Amino acid sequence: MAKRSETEKSEKIKRWEPPETFSLGGRTWRVIIKDLEDSHGMTLSEEERNTVGLCRNYEQEIVIVRNSNPNIFMMTFYHELAHAIMYTLGRSKLNRDEGFIDALASMIVQFELSKKE
Repeated sequence: MAKRSETEKSEKIKRWEPPETFSLGGRTWRVIIKDLEDSHGMTLSEEERNTVGLCRNYEQEIVIVRNSNPNIFMMTFYHELAHAIMYTLGRSKLNRDEGFIDALASMIVQFELSKKE
């Protein structure tokens, strides 16, 4: 199987957008995108200003801050999705393990970028 060229991956990342909603465990989750450049800190909470993404488990929301780096934007969504998956599965210990969450998110990104269009 031929590897995708770096140019193809880069273009796919630039075009990528997270879903507006998705389902996990029979619940609908919402994705909220905050634009860092346009908000100038006025519409972002203190917590949101100090991070690039949040998983609000009880509200079934993922909040991600769009920045100028599409790689970070994509990775942040999948990192927060990994938190949502662990929460849905009731795996609180794994959910607090940021190394595990990053590794899982990296695998999901690798899968996403390897899909044929």
